[in-house]
Parts: sequence; structure tokens; C-alpha cells
Amino acid sequence: MILMTGYTIVDIIKNKKRWLWTLLYSVLFLQIMYYLGYVSENNTPLISTGEFTSIKTLKDIVPTSGIVVGTDSFLSPWIV
Repeated sequence: MILMTGYTIVDIIKNKKRWLWTLLYSVLFLQIMYYLGYVSENNTPLISTGEFTSIKTLKDIVPTSGIVVGTDSFLSPWIV
């Protein structure tokens, strides 16, 4: 698919055909719309809401001079 797309783009540049530009823009528009639909259907949060709220409450629990050590490599960036 990538090779065919590259060949088509080279052909468009060589021949400068208006209808091919229109076709290219149409295909790109359809691909973008498909991607947005896919993302909206399969969008899942990285962490659960409960984990996020418990991380947010850490600032109230831990004193300002305290140190929080995150042992889970997945949750450590969220804690920071």
C-alpha cells in the first residue's frame, strides 16, 4: 500500500493531473475520518479513575517534607 501510494504521488507530481490531486485529497480525508472514528470507539484511559483519584490524594496525605517512592514502573510517572 505504501509503495502504491508513493508511486501515485510521484505520478501526480510528474503529470500534474488535477483529478489525481482531488482523488488524493479525498483518500486522505477518508483515512483521517476513519482514524478519528477508530480512536473514538476504542479510546481507553491509561489508568483507572480510582487509581488517579488515589494518586491525587497523595498530596493531602504526605507531608511537604515527605518523600513518595513509587515501586510500580507504570504508575511512577503519574505519581511524579
